[in-house]
Amino acid sequence: MHSDLAKRFREDLLLSGKQPSTIACYRNAIAHLAEHFACSPEKLFEAQVRQYVLLRRQQLQLGCPCATVAIT
Repeated sequence: MHSDLAKRFREDLLLSGKQPSTIACYRNAIAHLAEHFACSPEKLFEAQVRQYVLLRRQQLQLGCPCATVAIT
């Protein structure tokens, strides 16, 4: 994630009081999303992100906030 949007995302998370470990978790989740679809997250539609989150939850049985951030 090396774009103006990525910079803005990180700044917004910092401004909202997120801890560095939470920011790292979110960035990691976005990196996996980009890898899955082989494109920048900026080019994805909401339905694609939702589909991916549902898939990952089923695969890993996730319950952590990292898995739900993209849905909200």
